[in-house]
Amino acid sequence: MAKNGGNRPAECTENIEDRYNRCGFLNTIEHIDIYGRMKKSYTEKRWNLSHPECVSAISCCSSKFKEQNNDIKVAEKLSTFSITTKCCGLYPGNDILSKKTKKKQQKCINNQTMSCDETEESKSDDVFEKLVAPQAAPRKYEIIHSNLLTFSYGHLAALYGTYLCVTVASWKTLLFHFIIFVLAAIGVTAGAHRLWTHRAYKAKLPLQIILMLMNTLAFQNTVIDWVKKHRLHHRYSDTDADPHNATRGFFYSHVGWLLVKRHEEVRRREKLIDMSDIYDNPVLTFQKKYAVPFIGTLTFVLPTLIPMYFFGETFWTAWHLTVLRYILNLNGTFLVNSAAHMFGNKPYEEHIKPSQNLFVSFVSFGEGFHNYHHVFPWDYRTAELGNNYLNLTTKFIDFFAWLGWAYDRKTIPDDLIRSRSKRTGDGTNSWGFSKTE
Repeated sequence: MAKNGGNRPAECTENIEDRYNRCGFLNTIEHIDIYGRMKKSYTEKRWNLSHPECVSAISCCSSKFKEQNNDIKVAEKLSTFSITTKCCGLYPGNDILSKKTKKKQQKCINNQTMSCDETEESKSDDVFEKLVAPQAAPRKYEIIHSNLLTFSYGHLAALYGTYLCVTVASWKTLLFHFIIFVLAAIGVTAGAHRLWTHRAYKAKLPLQIILMLMNTLAFQNTVIDWVKKHRLHHRYSDTDADPHNATRGFFYSHVGWLLVKRHEEVRRREKLIDMSDIYDNPVLTFQKKYAVPFIGTLTFVLPTLIPMYFFGETFWTAWHLTVLRYILNLNGTFLVNSAAHMFGNKPYEEHIKPSQNLFVSFVSFGEGFHNYHHVFPWDYRTAELGNNYLNLTTKFIDFFAWLGWAYDRKTIPDDLIRSRSKRTGDGTNSWGFSKTE
């Protein structure tokens, strides 16, 4: 072995930039920030991860990083996306070699003894301690007082809005808000959830715009924020890295997680979530860029003004019914995070918390078949019973597929569903009854 500052295989002593120049490939990209603003367009050179020399270079660097940072706390501080990010500046989709990055790379290669035995790129999670569900380590809750006041007012106003529904509100106003409730709910389920989080089907631009507008009616933050949290939830379900960890109880997973500061594991591991497809979507970056005026107008201003001017409602009544509709939409989604992780049967995987909950499926338009969804998250139906009367979201997607605006709907073969159910399920069927077969 060649020696250069330590005992290392010869391939690890070569200048990493020279190797990069041999096995990289050119890729022209446009850099857009999280608010959708164009920063610059340039041509970069990316690592060809299938090229053996690049794999060797990356594994050398990541090996060195792990050897230098056995203390997990030190490693966490040094890493943003993966072991190779800070050490070598290399990770798929964002591996631009700046002067600063090159210096870090060369320092990583030259300074210490390292092993080149690894042949695979380091996984993003390697730098963190493995989390096993269910998990809820003791923690100190830091209340976000502004959120506490906002949610308290919202639910009290919704209660008063319920009273106004049965005393003074006109049937036209009630019908109007019911329609908005349905549109907003489907904007979350068919849009933020099934289309953009799980990519369970594809949508043409007109449908994407419609779904973005419908999602805006629901005001559950922007789609970009929603997708990041939900992908994190699926990756670390019911652990401390799950934003609404159901292991901490019904209230926490329902709404409590929004009233306190995020767990440290959530803050660290959300940086590992790949959001490149979302940031590249101009419909979603538009919503993010104009979030405050856009959401405020569609969620609260117009739903209040329209009943006043067209149905003769007072501001007092119109406003409180708007808040009531909004709170009902929120709690429909919240129940998926709480009740559907606690109550129900588990016909597909009995060793996880997500369950089949018919009530949640009813109020969330098909999202309560949650045991199935966590086993097969890429199925656009989110349920084996995709076309039943509880799954309005699936019917919505199927309608637009008939129009030609939705396509590439992903489903799971029946034989695979039955095989998984027999192997890991709890012995019940999708409706919660004992198996008859």
